[in-house]
Amino acid sequence: MTSIVNYSVIIILLLLIIFNASRYLHHQLRTRNRDLGIIFFLLLLIFTSLQVTNLEKDFNQHSQSLQMQPFIKAVARDNGLKSHQLAWSTQPR
Repeated sequence: MTSIVNYSVIIILLLLIIFNASRYLHHQLRTRNRDLGIIFFLLLLIFTSLQVTNLEKDFNQHSQSLQMQPFIKAVARDNGLKSHQLAWSTQPR
C-alpha cells in the first residue's frame, strides 16, 4: 500500500515538474514558477529515495527468509516435526 502511494506521489510530482517547466519557459521573468519547480524536484527526490529504501528493505527481508529456510528444515528434521510446526511449538521435546 505504501508503494502505491509513493508511486502515485512520484508520478504527480513528475507531472507538476513538467507543467512548471513549461510555464517557466513561457514566462521566464516569473521566478515563482522556477521556485515551485525546484520545490517539486526536491520532493520528487525525497519520495524516490523513500521508495528505493522500501525496495531495498523488502529485498533484504526476502533474501533473509530464503537463507533461513534450510535451517528451519534441518531443525524440523532433527526434532521430527514438519517445518510449519516449528513456529507454533513452544515446548521442547
